[in-house]
Amino acid sequence: MKTETIKKIIKCLENTASKDPNRYSLGCVQITPKMLISTDGHIFSQVLHQDDALSLITEAYVNRDMLPFLKAVVKLAGKLLDINAVAAGELITIDGKEITSKEKVNYPNWKQLLPTFTDTAVIGIDANLLFNLVDTLKESKKHTCKLTFKLIYEKNKNGTILKASLDTTSPIQVTTANDNLGVIMPVRV
Repeated sequence: MKTETIKKIIKCLENTASKDPNRYSLGCVQITPKMLISTDGHIFSQVLHQDDALSLITEAYVNRDMLPFLKAVVKLAGKLLDINAVAAGELITIDGKEITSKEKVNYPNWKQLLPTFTDTAVIGIDANLLFNLVDTLKESKKHTCKLTFKLIYEKNKNGTILKASLDTTSPIQVTTANDNLGVIMPVRV
C-alpha cells in the first residue's frame, strides 16, 4: 500500500469522519478500489487514490481507533513510498495488523448526499468545515479547489430575474483539480 494512501486515510479520519462515538459508522473511512469516502453528517469527502494494493478490496472500513497506529506507520515509513500491506475483500492488514473494522458497519448511502444542480446554488457555512474539507481533498498546495453555490431565483416571462435568495439548506459542493469531491451539508444527515 502506498504511504500516500495511508496519509489520505489519516486526513479523512481527522477532518471529515465523525468524532462522535455514538455515530460509529460515520467514524470510519469507507475504502473502495478507487476512492476513500468519509462523512460526519455535515461534511462529506470522496478522495480518489491510485493504489493498486487496494484493487482487490470490495468495501472496507477503517475506524478512528486506528488513527494512532496509522500515524505511527507513516512516521516509521519515513520516505518509503510503499508499506507492507495486504488488502482483499473487506480486510486490510499492515505488517500483519488488521486495520479494518471488525464490527459490521452500516455506512450511509452517500450518493444521495451529492447535490444535483440545475439553475440554482447555496449558503453561509461554518468556515472550519470548509477548511477541514479542503485540507482533506487537496493533495498539494498546487491543487486548486472550486466551490459550487446554489442561488434560488424567480424569473418573469421575459427571463428577467425578479428575486434572488440564498437557499440555506442546500449543500455546497467542493471539487479539486485532481477530481476529489466534497460536500458540506448545512442540515446534518
